[in-house]
Amino acid sequence: RDPIALGETTEHVVTIHNRSARMVTGIRLTALVPGEFSVASTTVRRDGREINVAANLDKGRLTFGRIAELPAGSTLEFRIGAKALKAGDANFTISVMYPGDDGSFVISEPISVSVD
Repeated sequence: RDPIALGETTEHVVTIHNRSARMVTGIRLTALVPGEFSVASTTVRRDGREINVAANLDKGRLTFGRIAELPAGSTLEFRIGAKALKAGDANFTISVMYPGDDGSFVISEPISVSVD
């Protein structure tokens, strides 16, 4: 939802589905959290079940622990809850990296925080 009000929490969801016939290994997700937001929550699910993956926030960079393997046909879902701290326009940038020929992609999502 955009814009969101000051003090509200929004959720960013990245879903990765392994449509290949082989195991994907070493998946890493990093998010650049703009200064207009704080991280309220993080969760990771594999095939609908929550899994224990550490998430570390350092100077606006949120880094999830490495996902060792994602079997063929499986799905990973990363959720980042972010609370609006100050008004303005911001960009959430999320990078997903994994070994292989097509081993990374970047998602950038603009979001506005309004003062109601």
